Amino acid sequence: MGQTIAQLKQKVAGNSQPHYNTTFYTWNEKKYPILHKHNFTRLADSIKQMNEINSYVSVVNFGKSGSGKSTLTTSLIHRISCKSDKKYVIKWFERTDLTRLDTIIDSLPKGLRYILVFDDVSYVLDGVSSKRKKELAGKLTHIRHDLKGKVITIMNIHFMTALLPIMRDADFKIITSMSDQDAKNFKNTLGWDNKYAIDRFQRQYASQMMKGYFFLNNVDGNGKSYCYKTNQPFRIAQVSEGAGGIHPVLFPQEYCENCTAKREKPKQMMDPQVFYDKCLKGYTSRAKTAIGYWAYLLHGRKECLPANNARCLIWIDKMVSKYGIDMDKLSEVIVKEIERGKGKKISTGKEKKNSSKQETETVSESLIDANVSNYLNSDLKKV
Repeated sequence: MGQTIAQLKQKVAGNSQPHYNTTFYTWNEKKYPILHKHNFTRLADSIKQMNEINSYVSVVNFGKSGSGKSTLTTSLIHRISCKSDKKYVIKWFERTDLTRLDTIIDSLPKGLRYILVFDDVSYVLDGVSSKRKKELAGKLTHIRHDLKGKVITIMNIHFMTALLPIMRDADFKIITSMSDQDAKNFKNTLGWDNKYAIDRFQRQYASQMMKGYFFLNNVDGNGKSYCYKTNQPFRIAQVSEGAGGIHPVLFPQEYCENCTAKREKPKQMMDPQVFYDKCLKGYTSRAKTAIGYWAYLLHGRKECLPANNARCLIWIDKMVSKYGIDMDKLSEVIVKEIERGKGKKISTGKEKKNSSKQETETVSESLIDANVSNYLNSDLKKV
């Protein structure tokens, strides 16, 4: 039976309606809408699926300090391995570890699933000879053959040019920040047909960091922009998946004991006044002096130290630059003067020796106790 022109028009109009595949992410008991193509789970699944087909997958995260590279890396590992039935052995490496990539690969047990993270490796290989660079690049090329398993490498760098071309030419490029120079570089690398998407992400990144929010279009299917607040719970990044084009991705902060292994866990933020009061607890005036020196010496905050104290430090530094000094003997003098000021008896060499012997014996006993405790606990677990 034929169809009228009106029916055909209605069918065409129905087929041309945009399809908004929206899902939700629950955070602090609230649901946040996300387009499927922006979903972090989709990115993790794409990497896993590619790793099943091709035993080696490379990921490079590009972004300035503080833009979220490490957070994104940890969250990505959490999704790929920790929340998956197929677990990976996770190894974190930093900075100059990349210069011994071949040694690292050769030391790993064969036939396992690995996620190898090389964090903050910008310009690390600049001081390496051309011959050595070729050796490292060649080792990375044959990594799946050497390890005889499934391997995902993740490298975090600050700028696109901060790594060897063969290492930054990854299967997945994830961009967490975008400056004017970055935008120019990525347009040349990813293609000028992606100019609009790159410019849009640059505006979104600037809004995210400067205003505390950013917008994405058509998230809930009503054609309007949806406003996300920075870190509540997402930040925005841009992903290039090769033939899959480039698109935004929203990443939350997710982690567990496994994916943050051998790394410092994210610290809980504390109110500065509460922190200060806790530092002073039990020490009061001494702690006030100590925290001032800590802020000055470790963080360069001159305003935290009284002017006379700061001038004394400058004077001492001038003396050190002018005269040579045996630091061990100077330390003995300082300790002697501290003890004299307290009105305490200064220990003789013999007394110090006896005291040191007692401390050594105490430490040895404590180590023995700890070893016994560990041994008993391991036996209990076996039972």
